[in-house]
Amino acid sequence: MNYNLSVYKETELEAWINNSYRKAGLRSAADMDIERIAAIWDTEITKYPGPSFAEWEEDGYRFIFLDDKLDNKTKRAIFFHELSHPIQHCGKQEQLSDSFIALQEMQADQFQLYAAIPIFMLEEFKAIQGHDNYIKVLSDSFALPEQLVVRRMQQIVRRILQAEIGEAYLKFQYQRTFTSIESAPILLEPHQITLVCNNLGDPYFLYAYIDKVDWGKPLQIRLESVYKRETDFTFVQDAEAISVPLAALQAAQDTSSVTILLPNLVSIIGLERMGTRDISFLRISIADLEVVFQRRIRFEYEW
Repeated sequence: MNYNLSVYKETELEAWINNSYRKAGLRSAADMDIERIAAIWDTEITKYPGPSFAEWEEDGYRFIFLDDKLDNKTKRAIFFHELSHPIQHCGKQEQLSDSFIALQEMQADQFQLYAAIPIFMLEEFKAIQGHDNYIKVLSDSFALPEQLVVRRMQQIVRRILQAEIGEAYLKFQYQRTFTSIESAPILLEPHQITLVCNNLGDPYFLYAYIDKVDWGKPLQIRLESVYKRETDFTFVQDAEAISVPLAALQAAQDTSSVTILLPNLVSIIGLERMGTRDISFLRISIADLEVVFQRRIRFEYEW
């Protein structure tokens, strides 16, 4: 399959990484030396015979320790994951809740994909996109495990397909044609819901963490169970999420819960094009929720 890279949409985080690489003179896969990359963000690498991890202080030192017993490709993959933590995160994970640690790790996984295989560096491999050895060539050129390359290419293809159907998506986004709910909705647990605020502390999005979701059944969120968490704002820009349009939202009969009509979401966006295997979150605009409920719920629930 050939990929039309020209329609790929970068996230803000991804664009920032790519611009940092260009400023540092990294232009091709051959330039992707991890020591050079670490230096961009004032990070030191130490290799030793032990577990890999990152250690840092906010506005202070940054170290990444890599297990020297690992093969080079695995070592590099771990480096790009660990690099995310000192760049994006504050605090020590041992002091955080399990759910917040999970969010940080998911964010680091996304950073890893962007940083390990920058989209602009794929132009040099355009001529062999449709070849059977494409993944292997990328794996060898970027010195990364093939599994990581496959994940990145799946992400890129999904983004391209989403961009190509963007016009159709916008056309249907505000259609209020709800499917009938034939079965009881699946209630999401409080730990699956994160209220994300902007830099001013104003409610911005609800992120619903989904795991092995049944796209044929509705989901439900009890608004009274939602509470603010200390959340890095870059999470908004870069979590692997699908935006839930108004046509897939419905106020529940108890008026304090919102139902996400997954069949509507699938019909609007398309199940195959959504690339469901890699989706971690559903993203719901607070403004859209207030349209659905016809009231300012952000004040009602003291968000």
